[in-house]
Amino acid sequence: MTKKRDMLPEEIQMRFLKRLEHFISNGYALQDALEAIAWDKDLADISSHFLFRLKEGERLELIFEETKFHSSVSAFLSFIHSNSNLREAIKKCIEVMEQRFNTMKKLKLIIRYPLMLLFFFSLILFFINYHVLPAFQSLFLTSSQALTTITVVKWIMDFLQFSLIFCSILLLALTILWNYYSKKMPIEEQVKVTQRVPLYRHYLRIQTSFQFATHFSSLLKAGLSLKEILYELSNQQRLPIISYYATLLINNLEHGFHISNLLREFPLIEEQLAIIFQKNATTDVLERDLTLYSDMLLEEMERMTIKIITVIQPIFYIILGIFIIFIYLSLMWPMFQLMNTF
Repeated sequence: MTKKRDMLPEEIQMRFLKRLEHFISNGYALQDALEAIAWDKDLADISSHFLFRLKEGERLELIFEETKFHSSVSAFLSFIHSNSNLREAIKKCIEVMEQRFNTMKKLKLIIRYPLMLLFFFSLILFFINYHVLPAFQSLFLTSSQALTTITVVKWIMDFLQFSLIFCSILLLALTILWNYYSKKMPIEEQVKVTQRVPLYRHYLRIQTSFQFATHFSSLLKAGLSLKEILYELSNQQRLPIISYYATLLINNLEHGFHISNLLREFPLIEEQLAIIFQKNATTDVLERDLTLYSDMLLEEMERMTIKIITVIQPIFYIILGIFIIFIYLSLMWPMFQLMNTF
């Protein structure tokens, strides 16, 4: 949460990237483009910092990290020194960031109202459990049937309350432990753990394939050989899974294995990516297919997240409906039982 608060606002990030891409597309050098961006008062401080750090010899992706841009920006720009295609890298950054920000915006709009209702009805359940039901127990002492119902309802509420607290503490503890131990855990162990998580595994496989195809095609376009590309991917640190897989590819290609066969063995790489490498013999065709495939994967990630979001909303409303029915029954059912005794 602290890291998110320190990050630049999404609107500022997108505006800066779009202005930078626009000026570079119109023939501006990087320094001239940054000076032109300073015409916008909201971006003047960021632009001045970029110019100052560039004059000190700092790498561009590190400056983006310093200015609290999203981590995916520095990941895409970390290969600029190899392919020298700043405009294409920034353009791809804009596509990924727009997809990410638009998805998060939709998620916030969809779950904001259900979350408010869930919070409101949770307070009602808490009030009923600790104030209304104890009063009912004192009131309905003459009706054993109503008293039994109230006791059962109170037991269910206590169980739900303590289950929620236990699950929250357990989730928080697992998150803290994962953040602590994942930094010390070897990357191959991290891959083994993450590939066992059902839903996240599928999304991570598409994301990893997208990153591999995108950076591989951009380095192919720069004229690097297969071996040089793999060394570039293995030496970078911002995409640890890509670095790990590139290292495995280098080691196994030296023993005469084909890259397509090796990619099929990687659990977080899509099968289609291996097929693309298998059927393409020329660099130009491979670069074109990887570019088109990465675009398709970006669309697939957007469709997947939207599908998940559309599933989340009805689940929230079903839970709300159960809460409302449970509140109604917990208040009215003991009264009906008491009335039937007269």
